Amino acid sequence: MQDVTWTGAAFVAAGTSREGEFAIAESTDGRTWRSMSIGRAPASLVELSAGPNGVVAVGTIGDRSFSWYSPDALHWTEPAAFPQPRSDDVSVRTTDVVATPNGWLAVGRADPGTGIAVNLRPIRALIWTSTDGLRWSLAEPQPSLTQAGINAVAAVEGGFVAAGTRGTRAAIWTSADGTTWTETLDDPMFRPPADVDEAWVTANAVAAARGSIVVVGTAYGVGEGGAPAARAWWSTEDGGWREAVVELPEVGQPSEVAATSERFLATGPSWPDMSSCLGGIWGSTDGAMWRCEATDPGFSGFVAHGAAGSVTVEVVVGATRADGMGTLPGDTYAIWRPVAP
Repeated sequence: MQDVTWTGAAFVAAGTSREGEFAIAESTDGRTWRSMSIGRAPASLVELSAGPNGVVAVGTIGDRSFSWYSPDALHWTEPAAFPQPRSDDVSVRTTDVVATPNGWLAVGRADPGTGIAVNLRPIRALIWTSTDGLRWSLAEPQPSLTQAGINAVAAVEGGFVAAGTRGTRAAIWTSADGTTWTETLDDPMFRPPADVDEAWVTANAVAAARGSIVVVGTAYGVGEGGAPAARAWWSTEDGGWREAVVELPEVGQPSEVAATSERFLATGPSWPDMSSCLGGIWGSTDGAMWRCEATDPGFSGFVAHGAAGSVTVEVVVGATRADGMGTLPGDTYAIWRPVAP
């Protein structure tokens, strides 16, 4: 399972079955889960989003991005393809989706090929809109989105915030309507250290709640032997951005962040030793300070993929490392804890 969301009535997790198919698991309490495969096409899921009109999942089949829609998280449509820019020389990915008052907003990026290296030279960030989660319209290019890539988006008071990359630095955009986007001014906190060669910083995920907006990401090539390190930034909904303090950031790669009823939870791969946040789960009440919440030795070998919360339970989905290093996935788990009264 690669992502999980709370619909207001149930947790829904999504990922890929052992047969390579798009798979869904559903739970009302975060403890007992029912799983099913959806369709026969080999799929790699990226993200889930729940809204008042249902749940949308976005992912890939082959080299194309698709969406699935469900009104109740149990009955799912056949996959629907996203329209792509008219070019044969780009790799297009839909990276995130969020519910809007009028439907759905999806974001992504066009890169000149595949792999990490080409992701440092994005062609442009992409925006799609849909009223039903299946029929998508690709927004026209705009200057603020050229030579950049968007990895995540969240709804905030008065609009949306998106996070991604521009070259070797993290980038953040805001929009009042989901159509016209303005990039936050560049700042040294979004860049790799000036004295480190061949390093880069990405913003991977964004969430908003209780008057705070949080973005988590990774600085690559900054640690010992070129290892990555977890990074985070935060803002109030009416102010500028500040860099957050992250506990045990070494070799941390937070790729998701979720707002629960009490806190923010960031999740992602970390290193299976005591110098890192073992299970790759960090928590923060306001986004300014992140505490590792997976330090118990039992978390060694666990990779956290996504988090969600109801008013009574917080859930993290992830998998064990079959090879002890995180290269090969092992068994999938959903772990939970009660929300403090």
